[in-house]
Amino acid sequence: MAPDKDLWFDKNKQRWYSHPVVKRQDARALMDRQLMGGLAVRGWLETAYYLLGADFTGSSDTGSLSYMANMGGWGILDYAQNFAAVPWDWLQLGYASYLSSWALMNTGRPETNYGFWFPGPENDGASGWQFMTAKYGRAWIRKDVPRGPWHYDGEIDLGYGAGLRMAATIVADDPLFGLIAYGGTLGPGSAGEVAGAPGLKTRGPQATTIAVVPRDGLRQRFAAVLQGPGGPRKLRVELDRDGFAAGGAITLDRALDRVAFTIENQTADRHRTALRLAVPAGATYEVRVDGKRVALQPSGNLDYPLRADLDVGPQPPRVEIVRRPPTKG
Repeated sequence: MAPDKDLWFDKNKQRWYSHPVVKRQDARALMDRQLMGGLAVRGWLETAYYLLGADFTGSSDTGSLSYMANMGGWGILDYAQNFAAVPWDWLQLGYASYLSSWALMNTGRPETNYGFWFPGPENDGASGWQFMTAKYGRAWIRKDVPRGPWHYDGEIDLGYGAGLRMAATIVADDPLFGLIAYGGTLGPGSAGEVAGAPGLKTRGPQATTIAVVPRDGLRQRFAAVLQGPGGPRKLRVELDRDGFAAGGAITLDRALDRVAFTIENQTADRHRTALRLAVPAGATYEVRVDGKRVALQPSGNLDYPLRADLDVGPQPPRVEIVRRPPTKG
């Protein structure tokens, strides 16, 4: 943010406001306060599915899981991946926020009569607006409803819009559960933790290679948040179209020296897919597609500072993101 003069005029006080000095640490302090304020209106103590990660509209006694569960959770998950010095609790809460409002959806199969909340094929895929947490209570729409989703739709589409933008598979070192995958399934050989990592329980052999199958529902974003000797190691990947191959594993090592995956061509035509990348500070990487190096350029995007444009055809391309050794001398 650049300094400014006469940015805005207060018509009540009849004065202009300027900011001749803008400090990065002030912006960071504001962000930290905002995130702490978000915790004050979000369930994080109780693990009930309609409370954990949910927003509280007025009171946790009568309302949760509105569109703000996802929208506010989007910020929490972003904070975990990009800013939190100790990201583990933020990851837990951010991903719980991502999962939370989907509980409002009425979905099922023929053998379950198409839905738990409101059975019948005519209700399959419908969604409530918010959740009544009390046994029976009065919603702020002035209707008495039993515990469960309101049988009215309102702004939950905003929440699902945020949910699609925060959907990701995230591999993380969790202080309670060890190596886990949010929105994914860890493959064989991925159960170990880095030996002696501070604040983490160690169980099983140390894993040198981690394999995770994305199951976040979108398969376009992947992140690794792993414990390292100097603090968390973080790497994030995003595809602007297509997706990681369904049922295929993303493989990586703990040092984040190499990440590999296969792209699924979801439109069955020839086109270009942008791969966006955020890597550990000070590290240099290259991108290879089927063994051939592809140009990696600055993107101008603060979330994903690097970008490579990949040619995608009928054969699913195999992508490798490889750390380059530091230049000697």
